[in-house]
Amino acid sequence: MGARARARAWPPRPAGEPARAHVHGGPQPFGHRIGAPIFVRGQLWGAVAALTNDPYRLGDAAVERLARFADLVSTSVETSTTREVLARLARTDPLTGLTNHRVFHERLHEVVRDDPAGELSVVVLDIDAFKGLNDAAGHQAGDDVLRAVAAVALAVVGDGDVVARLGGDELALLLPGADLDQASGVAAALHAGVRALELAGGPVT
Repeated sequence: MGARARARAWPPRPAGEPARAHVHGGPQPFGHRIGAPIFVRGQLWGAVAALTNDPYRLGDAAVERLARFADLVSTSVETSTTREVLARLARTDPLTGLTNHRVFHERLHEVVRDDPAGELSVVVLDIDAFKGLNDAAGHQAGDDVLRAVAAVALAVVGDGDVVARLGGDELALLLPGADLDQASGVAAALHAGVRALELAGGPVT
C-alpha cells in the first residue's frame, strides 16, 4: 500500500480569519482541524479531514482513527483500481491494446443474437511475410508492425465497430450494420493505410 497515512492536527490560525464552513445559521469558524493524507501505490491521492466548531482540541485518539480511516480508503482505492486493470487485461490484447479473440467472438455472438436479420460484415487481415520479418529483423520489429497496423485499423472504423487481434498477425474488424459496399470501403481504407506505413523493417503489406 505504500506510505502509511499519518494524521496531523492544526490549531486555530494565529492570525486572520479561521477556516469557515457554511452550516445552518450561517458560516461558523472551525476551532480545530485534523487531516490525514491518502496514499495509493506510494503516490499522494487525496486527503481526509475532520473539523470541529467546538472550542476543544481533537485528541490523539481522533488523530489515530482518522489515520486508520485514510489507510482504509487507500486500500479500497487500490483494490478497485486493481480490479479495473485485471478486467481490462482480460478483454484486451496486451501487445496492441485491441480487443482479444474471446471478446471478439462474444461481441459477434451478441450482434447476431440481437439483430439476426441485420447487416453485418467482418473484415479479416493478416500481414504478408510476417514470420520472415520476425526472423530477419527480430520480434521487436514484428511487434512494432503489429502495433502500427492496429492503429491504422482503429482509425478506419466507426463507433460501435470492433477491432480485434485474433492471434499472431491476424486482425479482424467487426462492422455491425455495414453492408458489402461499406465493408469494402473500410477494407480499402485499411489496405491503403497499411501500405502507407514505413517502418524499420520496410514497407508493410
